[in-house]
Amino acid sequence: MTSAPINKKQPVRVLSIFRGNERPLTACEIYRITMPLDYLGRQPAWETSWRYFESIWHDFQLYGTAAIRELLSYDIIIFPRVASLDSNEELGLKILFATLKQGGVRVVYETDDDYSNVYRNVTAGDAMTPMSWADAVTVTTPYLAENMRQYTRQPIHELPNCIDPAVWRDAPPIKEERLVIGLTGSETHSNDWSVLKDVMPAILAAHPHVHFVVMGYHP
Repeated sequence: MTSAPINKKQPVRVLSIFRGNERPLTACEIYRITMPLDYLGRQPAWETSWRYFESIWHDFQLYGTAAIRELLSYDIIIFPRVASLDSNEELGLKILFATLKQGGVRVVYETDDDYSNVYRNVTAGDAMTPMSWADAVTVTTPYLAENMRQYTRQPIHELPNCIDPAVWRDAPPIKEERLVIGLTGSETHSNDWSVLKDVMPAILAAHPHVHFVVMGYHP
């Protein structure tokens, strides 16, 4: 079932979901949820908010569809990287998505990575089936969009990683002559590091003024 088109004069209400029960200070949540949501909320035609997925899921399991009446006041709800761990969770998520869509809510599935577990084991559950129930999917790159098209017939929109310019507006200018390149990532990026181990020495050899700063996980 697909939700009806949004057609209203009031601001479009958007709810984004944080996985778990706390706002994590990780790169994905900041540049895929926090910054876009804050930026969108400052625009006149939009109204934004956020909730924890764990609290929504807990209430939904206890009280059923009656627990999500408040969610039906939103026009769009974004679910980032939601996965079902077993058949019971899969059924519950299917009912949850269907109830929201029947209430006129547009359900958007957001993913900045390939959670199919085909190329590497990223998640313990099934993320592709819940993604197929959404009205639309947002991804980071054309390559990821192409990979995800085999799992859903719904529109896939490419939204590149970005930052809110207001956050950096008052940043001091760079006065040093050297160029600093920052690298950060989790252990899921091990294969990426295997590529960089050849690239980084080549950059340093060609540009001695470059300085690499490595943060987070690295081999």
